[in-house]
Amino acid sequence: MPLRPFPVVLAVTALAALAACEPGVGGTEGSYRPVEDSCGAAGLQMWVGQPLSGLAALPLDQPMRVLKPGQVMTLEYQENRLSVTTDDATITRLTCG
Repeated sequence: MPLRPFPVVLAVTALAALAACEPGVGGTEGSYRPVEDSCGAAGLQMWVGQPLSGLAALPLDQPMRVLKPGQVMTLEYQENRLSVTTDDATITRLTCG
């Protein structure tokens, strides 16, 4: 039974697309690994579970973004930015990016 060209082309295209999504391996050219805790989030973990208003009063040297439930978030990564996830009034997570 001869192979049909359309399914073969479709399969090869799908495999090529998946291969393009492969993450880089650490240390290879073109790969990116963020610097661990480049924004100081590790030192602020005591604020998880606390009111957002308390964190806003801290003198922070880096940019900060607050992410509320259902809010649209951009995907650009800024390693020095503190990302604060909330449930409207309470801090639920602190990460860099």
